[in-house]
Amino acid sequence: MKVDANYNQTAPYVRVNSKPKAENGTKLYSPTQEKVNMGHESKYSNIWAEIAGEYDIRNASFDELCDISLKLYEAGEISLAEHAFLTFDPSKSPQKIKTNMFLTKTDVNGKRDWIAEYQAKVNMDLKTGNMLGYKNNQRLLDILIRL
Repeated sequence: MKVDANYNQTAPYVRVNSKPKAENGTKLYSPTQEKVNMGHESKYSNIWAEIAGEYDIRNASFDELCDISLKLYEAGEISLAEHAFLTFDPSKSPQKIKTNMFLTKTDVNGKRDWIAEYQAKVNMDLKTGNMLGYKNNQRLLDILIRL
């Protein structure tokens, strides 16, 4: 008898009436495939103008960026993953990671040009060959430019 180490036996049990969650009407979460209303009309279609009138993205603190991100997420204009990327604060992480991951300087009031920051991140990712980081940061940059 010949035994192959690559042979995988599956369990013989099959659930009856099992359907994927998406067929049952529930939403499967995927951070990269979540539909976002970039440029489409929604009930919050003027949220971009409201936020742009209230905040200056080229001179905003990290807390203001978090407020902007939360408003866009609650309006359904950005995904949960994009909201998480925009609001991640490495200084509050329990892990030992580099606490200052920003590439641009803040002014004396702790405010920063967030478009320049994400443009610098996009350029750094492209230069180092980090294509996943490039894609994610380019998406975030596109959101910020829209403000």
